[in-house]
Amino acid sequence: ALVNVPHVGVTVPLLSRAEFDDVLAMRMLLEGEAAERGCLGLPAHGLAPLRRLGRQMAKALSAADAKGYLDANEAFHLGLYRAAGSPTLLALIDSVWLKVGPLSNRLFDHPDALAVLNDAHDDMLDALERRDSAAVRRGVERDLFVAGQYLRQACRGA
Repeated sequence: ALVNVPHVGVTVPLLSRAEFDDVLAMRMLLEGEAAERGCLGLPAHGLAPLRRLGRQMAKALSAADAKGYLDANEAFHLGLYRAAGSPTLLALIDSVWLKVGPLSNRLFDHPDALAVLNDAHDDMLDALERRDSAAVRRGVERDLFVAGQYLRQACRGA
């Protein structure tokens, strides 16, 4: 997540758009799998906390509260992914999150993003209630793709 720049110090690298697209593709693959498995492994009492986090995300978006949204979003995804029961999958997801984490605040550079960022979460919650694991996977992939279209604009290069 950090690079050493001689005579400057340690810095957070800015991804190129090609690098970002590669990381996004890996996130969709890994997180889609974790979401699908998580749907199948989520205990009955596990849906209520995710619904609460969905409401927190909606409230944060309406207030343009980047930290509140990002914190609730991370907790939502982690709660679902942990239900997959795969520490290896979680470790892989964590490694790709480190590459894009510094960009996450840039979502709020785009006011139009605030209107759509929670749509996929609502769909995932409905799919989780139905135990439709394929729809949960599609919801996570859509969530990542939509956010990714805003975040890639903050990357360097064409």
